[in-house]
Amino acid sequence: MKRAVFLGLLLLIAPALVLACSARGFQVQPVRPDFVVVVSHRSKPVPCVEVVVTPSPAASAVLTVSTNENGAVEVRDLPVGEYWLAASYRGIEAGRELRKVSPDSKKPKRQFDFQWADGAYATRTIRGRLTGLVKGNTGHPLQDLIHTQEVAHSGVLISLQNAFSNEEYRAVSDSDGMFTIDPLLPGTLILTIGGGEKSLGGQTANPTTLVIDLTI
Repeated sequence: MKRAVFLGLLLLIAPALVLACSARGFQVQPVRPDFVVVVSHRSKPVPCVEVVVTPSPAASAVLTVSTNENGAVEVRDLPVGEYWLAASYRGIEAGRELRKVSPDSKKPKRQFDFQWADGAYATRTIRGRLTGLVKGNTGHPLQDLIHTQEVAHSGVLISLQNAFSNEEYRAVSDSDGMFTIDPLLPGTLILTIGGGEKSLGGQTANPTTLVIDLTI
């Protein structure tokens, strides 16, 4: 219940935060045409991360490369200009920065360090209950919005994939909205909860994706 309320508030305040950030001026830091991008998860290198370099203003990407087994990739000989540097893995962004390439930059060769999903949930078990809120049944429209009812979401597909292999598990929530996936080996996993359920405001929920570090 508390998590659902928090997410609802977050959606309401997010546009204001975006507007506040976009209105604030900042100076783009110059870098040399050659630099290195390193991506890690909890200090461990992440290979196969897609690194995309796109000119600013927005245009087609001029470079798309992937990190090696050391989680690193080297970008060479970028023409002078401003670029967005973005890194993502399995659809989850590791970082995004705007930089100005200048051949006259006196700074040493730069290394950009991105952390992929370092804020992941740490847990020993994969189980939970899927619930939502619907309008009450008081007979008065306004009171129905105030006095909501909690309902369980049954029949929702939950998938769990190892972030660094093709290992995958699936489950479906039961009549009480409960699901459990076990037994599992420790590792970094991507949990996807299928959407399709209706929210209190009538919107259809999109699939939700979370990165989880499963411990012993």
